[in-house]
Amino acid sequence: MGKDIIFIDTNVFISEHYFLKKNRITTLCNLAAKSRINILMPEIIKKEIAHHIQTDMRHAFNAVTDKGNCVLKHDERYDQYCNTSSKKEMDKIASTSLEAFLTHSNTYILGYDYCTDVDIIFGKYFSKEKPFGEGKKKDEFPDAFALLALETYCKKNKLPQIIVLSQDGDMKKYNSPYLKVIEYKAYVSQKLAEDTELTSLESQLESMIPLWTKDWEDSILKTLDDESLYAPICGFSDISDIDITACEVSANPSQYYIIENTEEFLSVEIYPTVEFQVKVRHQDLDYGYYDSEDHCWYGDVWSTKDIKSSANIKVTLNFQKEGSYLDIEDVDLEEVLHRLE
Repeated sequence: MGKDIIFIDTNVFISEHYFLKKNRITTLCNLAAKSRINILMPEIIKKEIAHHIQTDMRHAFNAVTDKGNCVLKHDERYDQYCNTSSKKEMDKIASTSLEAFLTHSNTYILGYDYCTDVDIIFGKYFSKEKPFGEGKKKDEFPDAFALLALETYCKKNKLPQIIVLSQDGDMKKYNSPYLKVIEYKAYVSQKLAEDTELTSLESQLESMIPLWTKDWEDSILKTLDDESLYAPICGFSDISDIDITACEVSANPSQYYIIENTEEFLSVEIYPTVEFQVKVRHQDLDYGYYDSEDHCWYGDVWSTKDIKSSANIKVTLNFQKEGSYLDIEDVDLEEVLHRLE
């Protein structure tokens, strides 16, 4: 289950009143901060959103400070505040709030270099293709440049699709193999449900991995304690002793890969790291000689080969959604064996 890459249309920010606590914009921001989704924003849309925030804040401020409704309408100090410092402060708040969203969500800004093919845009404009249309829609240049930037990014990075969250009817009619337009309220609801499942999975991983680590180490120790593994390394000479001096497994509960998602369960892979060291005492064939008549070695020397390496083991897990039960399906030690070849 890959991570969604999304674009949030300007009308969604406006509809949600920008960055109110617990609105859907803030929810998407928090999901991105948790790496549940990735957010893209073309530079032209960033400027458009900033303009809308600033304009709407000024309208709201003017409505509140209208002298006809204000008890302080004859106070010169109040008049000076409304016309100077307060407006500067408003513009600062507008800019700061947008930057805070972009930073917290790790939003990736697409520069103007992603929308340089103006022939495509003007071709759509003159043929009235979406996002252009009739009336007020005939001059939708910001949307057109934004969509071109998203398509270019998608093609350049060989992505399957970018999800566009919008409530614009013409945007929903926009036809592109690279973009999938989704109604944003339904999308946020879906991602919140997924986030609940993943949070439960991560909690189980946090609890169970320390308990499983000892079992994995025991399995690796048993695997490493096999003379046949070291025969090629030691030139197929006699081995007298295997001393496993270190075997330590570590795993990060936040690093996992969902390979299957059904209504009942999630199939998950994790890749714990094992650090191990083995000292193998073997006959050194560079010294001594073998007497074929006596059938024995003369002047033989024994050496110790110190093998120190690390590998990732693949562990497949099954997470039952009902009851939040997590168990091990398979442990693959193949990479450990490869390190001994």
